[in-house]
Amino acid sequence: MHLTAASTLLFLSTALQASASLLPAWYFDKATSTTNLAAAPTCNGHAELCSKSYADVVYIGAHNSYAVGDGVSDNQAVNITTTLKGGIRLIQGQAHENYGVFRSNESNPSELSLCHTSCLLQDGGSLEDYLRSVRAWLNENPREVLTILMTNPDRVDIRRWEAGFNSTGFNASNTWWPDNKRADGSYGPSPSRDQWPTLGEMIDQDKRVVIFLDYASDRDQVSWILAEFDSIYENPFDQLDLPFNCSVDRGRTEGTLALLNNNKNTQPLGSTVAISTPDRNATSTTNSADGENGIVSTVQRCASETRTRATFVLVDYWDTPAKNGVAEAAARLNNVSRPGSAKDMIPSSASRSIFQHPSALLVPHLAAAFALGLALL
Repeated sequence: MHLTAASTLLFLSTALQASASLLPAWYFDKATSTTNLAAAPTCNGHAELCSKSYADVVYIGAHNSYAVGDGVSDNQAVNITTTLKGGIRLIQGQAHENYGVFRSNESNPSELSLCHTSCLLQDGGSLEDYLRSVRAWLNENPREVLTILMTNPDRVDIRRWEAGFNSTGFNASNTWWPDNKRADGSYGPSPSRDQWPTLGEMIDQDKRVVIFLDYASDRDQVSWILAEFDSIYENPFDQLDLPFNCSVDRGRTEGTLALLNNNKNTQPLGSTVAISTPDRNATSTTNSADGENGIVSTVQRCASETRTRATFVLVDYWDTPAKNGVAEAAARLNNVSRPGSAKDMIPSSASRSIFQHPSALLVPHLAAAFALGLALL
């Protein structure tokens, strides 16, 4: 039998179509959906969060995130890099003058130490050393949005804070802030709750960091360091009993974000001085995703009382408990699956073996058809 070249091409085309028909229709749907799912960008670990407003995501925060150890003024068990790797997306710190320890130079121009109440009790090192670790982590994780909240009890001038942040890679270009400059050069009010961008927008613009300072901020001097209590309100921060008090302690509630101080303190029995220290024994209860005094229930109860769900939840010793702790609580509150849950544990190799591209299955059929065509020439 002799076939012309045109006849051979027609034969091969028919054979290829017949081979494709051997595959069920669902196969092509699966292959397409799997490809799209794999390509979906994530924001703070989840594609579902990219379209959510910054204000509507719940962030677990590490209270005094630099204060690591077992001392009376310590609040965490692991360093800032481990904290960020563990999923914490609000990091809080407190800075003080530390006269005679730091001199203004290239490595620590702010001359500030991260200290809890007093640098004699807890000296966590310079502001700049801490921020360098944070900047390094951000550079390695370009799809993450982070909030930095600093307290400034000494009312240190905002320009010194600016110097510390600038020297470690934080500036007006890579932080998010409302660009609402007036004609006279001053800046307008902080954004209301419904004016915050989505996480996806912040990431796409490479403005993935929001910086708040509780006292002595001045946007007319440093536009990108925001005044905490213009944007956030808090419940009482020194709480000795459970359940936690949800009432408003600082800041205004209208149009702002809520920060829930979810850390319990204790006072030594018989003490004549009201000195509070972190109640580490309570963290297995207060940091749990479960229970009436756990994070999920407390956030829901406070939302019912104040009519605003917390955007930030500040905790001590965030890594306790190890199971059903803060990561699980955040996942439930944000309605996403926790990393490492059954939903996220399908091996990528399994996906490849089950949902190969259709062309991979067509190759044997195409080869056979081509060989048959050559034999007929």
